[in-house]
Amino acid sequence: MCVICNLISEAKAGNPNSMLELLNKFKPLIGKYSYKMNYEDAENDLILSVIQLINDMPYLSNDGQAVNYISQSIYNAYIKYIKQQIKKRENEYLCGIEEIKNISMLYDDFSEINVDLQYALEQLPKNQRNVIILKFMHMMPDKQIMEKLKLSRQSVYKNKIKGLEKLKEILKDL
Repeated sequence: MCVICNLISEAKAGNPNSMLELLNKFKPLIGKYSYKMNYEDAENDLILSVIQLINDMPYLSNDGQAVNYISQSIYNAYIKYIKQQIKKRENEYLCGIEEIKNISMLYDDFSEINVDLQYALEQLPKNQRNVIILKFMHMMPDKQIMEKLKLSRQSVYKNKIKGLEKLKEILKDL
């Protein structure tokens, strides 16, 4: 008997109880991926994706196919939302760089900028300072920074982002 297939058919027909029962069956998988996504509305986004999926889902002949189809679709939705988060963070990062450039343009005297920037860099922790100096002053790609400082790629990225945020705050206060 195709229990899940019947639930899918009933949910497509508009039965809210069937939709809730399907969501409850996949709640652990939704919870797993929403935890990994690590943002506030992650679970709601995945639930909406599952509801849309069920409404648009083709007819499947047995429960195994239906479970595999829904599980893979939840994973694909997770990947889609992760990519959106990465793009969002990259945009924030690029905006941060632009803001730092705009702050530096406010100064008239170049030597004053150097002194302020040098002071701001000295306020950063060692790893963040080294990553920012190598990235923006020596124009090194992340891979070379990773090899030179013996850090992971993720660590280089995190140090760069955190360092830029701290630099932004320090330069605003000057």
